[in-house]
Amino acid sequence: MTSDMKRPRRVRSAYSSMTAHGEPWVWLTGGSLAIAIAMITGLLGFIAIRGAATFWPAPLELVSLRDGRKALGEVTEREQSTTIARRLVRTANFELSGNHYEWFEDADVESVSRPEWATAVERLEGGRFHGFPSRLVHGDTVVAEGAAASWDAFRERHPAVRRRSRAAMRIDKHDRGELQRQLRAARLAVVQADLDAGRESPRYRAAVEAEARTAARVADETTRLDAETAALRGENDGWAYEFETAGGEKQSIPLESIAQIWQPNRLSTAGKARIYLSRWAEFLGDDPREANSAGGVFPAIWGTVAMTLIMALLVAPFGVLAALYLREYASRGAVTSAVRIAINNLAGVPSIVYGAFGLGFFCYGLGAGIDELFFKPALVADGQPTFGTGGLLWASLTLALLTLPVVIVATEEALAA
Repeated sequence: MTSDMKRPRRVRSAYSSMTAHGEPWVWLTGGSLAIAIAMITGLLGFIAIRGAATFWPAPLELVSLRDGRKALGEVTEREQSTTIARRLVRTANFELSGNHYEWFEDADVESVSRPEWATAVERLEGGRFHGFPSRLVHGDTVVAEGAAASWDAFRERHPAVRRRSRAAMRIDKHDRGELQRQLRAARLAVVQADLDAGRESPRYRAAVEAEARTAARVADETTRLDAETAALRGENDGWAYEFETAGGEKQSIPLESIAQIWQPNRLSTAGKARIYLSRWAEFLGDDPREANSAGGVFPAIWGTVAMTLIMALLVAPFGVLAALYLREYASRGAVTSAVRIAINNLAGVPSIVYGAFGLGFFCYGLGAGIDELFFKPALVADGQPTFGTGGLLWASLTLALLTLPVVIVATEEALAA
C-alpha cells in the first residue's frame, strides 16, 4: 500500500483522538467565550461613548419655521424615511413651552443658523434654558447691557455668587445638622434616664437640666448661623441675568440658581474641553437634584464603593475558610454532601429572594431586636428605628450572603487545581 493511501487513515485516527479527548468542544467553548466577551465589551464601549458624548457642548441652532415660529436648541437626532425627514431638537425652556424636546420636519424649516451669542444655562432648579443674554441686573440697577457687556459682567461676578451660595448650603447641611444631632442626643438622654431610673430620680433631673443647657446653646448657635446665612444670601439677592428666547419672551434667572453656563457657538475646542471636564466633575462629585434627573451621582458612587468593601471584608475570610475546610479537612459523609448540595443550590437562587430575606431577617428581625435592646430611647422619643430599617450594613450583609456560595465554589475549584 502506498503512502498516499495510508494518509487518510492517519488523519481519521488523529481526528478520532481529538474527539475522544473533547478538544473540539474545548475550542467551541473558547470561541463562544471570546465572542461573548467581545459583545459585552462592545456594549459597554457603546454605552460609554454615547454617555460621555452627552457632556460635550453641542452647538445651538436657531431653527426658523415657515409659519414664523423660531426655536433654539441642540439637534439630538435625525430621522429620514421615504416620505419625511425630520430632526429632534432639545429646545429646553420647559416653563415656557411645556416640553424639553420638539420634532421639526425639514419641509417646515425655512432656515437654520448658529447664532454667536446663543447661550445654554444649566440651572439648579427648572432644567436647561436656552436664550440670548440681554443684560445683568442687581435689583433695579442695570449693571451691564448688551450680549458682550453682560457676559463679561456675569463671568466676573458669578463665581463669588456661587461661593456664597455653596457656603450657605454647607452651613444649612452640616452646621445645623450637627446642632440638631446634639439636641437629639440630649433629648434621648432624658428618655433613657426616665426608662432606667424614673422621673423622680436625680439622674432624670440632671438629664433634664443638661437638655435645657444644650437647647439654650443650640438656640444661640442657631441665631448666629441664621445671621451668617442671611448675610451670605443677602449679598446674592437681586443679582439676575436676563435673557431673551428665540420666540421673543423675556426671562430673568437669578445668578445663584445658575450651575453652569456656556455659549457653544463661540467656544474653541479647548473651551469645549473645559466645559466637558467641568460637567464630568459635576456629575461625579455633586449631589443629585431635580428628582435625580440632574446634578451628580457622588452619593451613589460612595454608597456602592462602601457597600462593596464591607461585603468583601465579610465574605472573603468566611468563604475561603469554609472552602478550605470542606476541601481539606471535612470528612466524606452525608453531612458534608448535604452542605455541598446546599451551597450549589444557593449559588442558583435569584437575587430577589436574597433581597426579600435580607429585608425580613436583617431589617425587620435582627435590626428590630437591636433597636429594642440598645436604642429603645429613640423608639420611645420619636418612633424612628435606628437599625430596624434599610441601611448600608444590612445591604452589605445581604450581598455577602449572595456572593458567599460563589466564593466557596470558586475557592474549592482553585484548591483542587
